[in-house]
Amino acid sequence: MVITEEMITPKKATETGQAIRSLHVLSSGWAEQHREHRYGSWLPKLWWIFMSRRWVKLPINYFLIDHREGSLLFDTGLDPAIAADKGYISSQIGQFLLRWIFRFHITEKDRLDRVLATNGLSVSDIRTAVISHLHFDHVGGIAHIPQATLIVGAREWAQLSKPHPEHEWILRDHIEIPRAKWQPITFESTDDPLSDGFEGIFDVAGDSSMILLPTPGHTPGSLSMLIRNKG
Repeated sequence: MVITEEMITPKKATETGQAIRSLHVLSSGWAEQHREHRYGSWLPKLWWIFMSRRWVKLPINYFLIDHREGSLLFDTGLDPAIAADKGYISSQIGQFLLRWIFRFHITEKDRLDRVLATNGLSVSDIRTAVISHLHFDHVGGIAHIPQATLIVGAREWAQLSKPHPEHEWILRDHIEIPRAKWQPITFESTDDPLSDGFEGIFDVAGDSSMILLPTPGHTPGSLSMLIRNKG
């Protein structure tokens, strides 16, 4: 679900005592991917990986949510080290394929701690980060927020128990890191009509302002967040 900052303005939140005071889209640079990768293709995967010359821009964004109880992140973006450190991916096959599948445009100024500082925050201000799924471009900043609870769907977390999750670009080395406070969650049934068609919800703050919904597809345990304010 895409939410623009115009939907929730700081002025309105202050005037009405809303749970969500503001929401900002943050950037950790951008990448290029093959057009066939983005939109699908009847061509064999290895053909377009090595032969295609059609690239499309891929913004790598995440979200900063100012809740009345503190600041939260939805995803943490990409780690600039992936473009600078040849050993960022431990698998030699992964190292080889990465440069054929993605072209990264990211610098140290796009690192999570520096992006937060640009927005007037310290990494210590982040108490919670919701991770939509475990791909490397969504967990790249977790090392900078060791104090934060990292919420992830239990079905997504289960992928780490399978052989070679790296084949799906889930990099265990950058997920199971020291001091990371992971909290796999399950979804609970509800009578809320807005959740019809979903297997359940997870209320992040307990006030219905940030509702997590299971949206499998991109990965088996992908989730989305619904931001809600009165009025």
